[in-house]
Order: sequence, then C-alpha cells, then structure tokens
Amino acid sequence: MRDPTPSPHGSDALALDDQHNQEAKAVFLGGVSRSILPWVLALSLWITRPYLQANFLILTQQLNWYPIQSDSIGIPLIGAWIIALIGFPFWIGFCHGAFKNLPREGSCLRWSRKARRQRLQTAVLGIFLLLAGLGLWADGRLFVELLHSDYSKYSYFAISSGAASLGWILLWLVLLNCSIRPQAGKS
Repeated sequence: MRDPTPSPHGSDALALDDQHNQEAKAVFLGGVSRSILPWVLALSLWITRPYLQANFLILTQQLNWYPIQSDSIGIPLIGAWIIALIGFPFWIGFCHGAFKNLPREGSCLRWSRKARRQRLQTAVLGIFLLLAGLGLWADGRLFVELLHSDYSKYSYFAISSGAASLGWILLWLVLLNCSIRPQAGKS
C-alpha cells in the first residue's frame, strides 16, 4: 500500500516509481526472471553436449554406422571435451552479448522485421539452426535403429539426445531474436 503523504521529490518521483514497477513486472515472469531461463538453457546444453556426443558415438559404433577401416572415435570424443572446455568462456561472452537484448515484453521467439537488416547474423544463426535440425534427424534415426537391435535398452538415450537437439533449436531461435539490435534513430 502506498503512503498517502506526499513525496519530498514531488510527482516526478511517483512517475519514476510507477515506471520502475512497470519495468519490474515486464522483467519478471511468474516469479522467475525471464533472463534466467535462456541462461539455464544455454549453460545446460553446453555442459551436456560432450556427454551426449560421446554416448552418440559409442552407440553408433556399436550399430556399425562406421566403416571397419575408420579411425577410432576417440578423436571426436576428445575434441568435444576440448571444445567444451576452451570454448566455454567464448560461449559465456556470446550469450551475455546476445541476452542483453532479450525482449522484456512479448515472446522471445517472435520474429522481428529488423532481422532483414542484419543478414549476416541471421545467416550464421540459421546455419546453426539447420545443424541442430540435422542433429535431431540423426537422433531419430538412432532411436529407430536402437529399437530394432540388441541395444534397445539404450533407446532412452536417443530420446534425451533428441530433447537436447530440440533445446538447441529453441536456443538458436531465442538467440536469433536477441541478437537483433535496434538501430539508433529508428524504431
């Protein structure tokens, strides 16, 4: 309840107080800050990716997806962990830069007409979106093969990897919307 005594700063302080309350309502969604949800998604996907990739490679090797003369799967396994460790600070910086522009109102997935002006960002994030879609297709293929093999008890892994691929698709869509910066002087 608001104090009925007048503010020593006049009506300007009340206007700023109302503006602050409106901003607080826009920033928080159901008691959880909207900016926390993309961070949780981004960090959990980055941290779980090497584990999921390792299991994917091990299971596909058991299903004979690779030629007999091929190299060991150890190279991509170690590469995934090296990329995860070395790339983590860059991933944090990229997400921080993108999430600063997180829309305070409306959907994070709403398409912006300003995206046409920033074709390079749209193209790069679109390529990552396509790669995540291809990962989802590979997870579906793995699920079908696991169901019809001796390794059917591991079909849960294909489902969890597919869920992570859907998470990446969602994250790339949010990042695409967040990376659109309003240009000075234009609305």
